[in-house]
Amino acid sequence: MNRVPALSALLLVAAGLLSAGPVQADTARAEPGGKASAHLNFRILVPAVAQLESNQHPLQTVANDLDRGMHRAEQRLVVFSNLRRGLCMQLRLALPQVSGWQVQVADPASASLTPLGGDSYRLCTQRIGRTAIALVHRFEARGQTQPLPWPVQTDLHAI
Repeated sequence: MNRVPALSALLLVAAGLLSAGPVQADTARAEPGGKASAHLNFRILVPAVAQLESNQHPLQTVANDLDRGMHRAEQRLVVFSNLRRGLCMQLRLALPQVSGWQVQVADPASASLTPLGGDSYRLCTQRIGRTAIALVHRFEARGQTQPLPWPVQTDLHAI
């Protein structure tokens, strides 16, 4: 279990409480034997977070159908977001020798996938918190029976 995000959130809250910006205070001075009161108003600001925590995929793809030069690979993304409208990622090909790229979301409830044309896709999730997304990629590399370096670039965007 990764405790870095929890510790970061705790430190952000502590820093917010200690800074003078979001705190208002009213005080009254009492004479000896009188009553005193104090009033504090706190406003805690939580910064927006959209983070790609993990991007697991093979370093190389291997043709699994040598006759047609098709390469198949699985990718697992773990994202964290506290954005109300969610976040999106753009997936795009980074190798010119790869064509016929197709990608599917293994669990459509975790994210939506939209082709953008020009060898790219838009992958979006509207969940708040940590979300794991499994993708299955198929690539065509005619005449390429040797392993190919991972051909997909992943860019994160807030909505």
